[in-house]
Amino acid sequence: TELTNPQRQLALALLLALTAVRLYFSLYNPEYDDAVSYEVFVSKGLLATSAYYPIPNNHVFSNTISLLFYQVNHGFWWSMRLPVFLISIITTIFLFTALLRQSNFRIATITTMLFCWLQLSLYHAGVGRGYWLLILMAGIVFFCTLELTRKAGQLRAAWTGLMLAGVLG
Repeated sequence: TELTNPQRQLALALLLALTAVRLYFSLYNPEYDDAVSYEVFVSKGLLATSAYYPIPNNHVFSNTISLLFYQVNHGFWWSMRLPVFLISIITTIFLFTALLRQSNFRIATITTMLFCWLQLSLYHAGVGRGYWLLILMAGIVFFCTLELTRKAGQLRAAWTGLMLAGVLG
């Protein structure tokens, strides 16, 4: 669906406002539920991140992504919160564009914004350790399933997306 200039500007303004709030929660959230993942898994390397599970706090895929960021900078925010923050932005854009493809601008905007402004959505964009990654994978599964219901759909791409997102999620 082709957006008009006012629609593009509104979508961008809403995304920027949401991003600013998420950044605030990411930087100034006093909760450190993600500190255990940092201390026990990410800071210990790939083997601990991918294979060590002494407590139910190792979100393996998210912690592996955090481990990649940890290789660049050992800082807590950089390695734990920045990946979650970026994934929440990517997921929001994906959900909006996928909904836009299925419906119209109004429905895509309202649905995406209502979900993204929920308190739990904002919290998980700050300290979520993989919940937005899971939302992304669930969204991919959902929209791939919709694609499979179309008679002239992109079947191979939909099956591939469904399998990859199902396994990674």
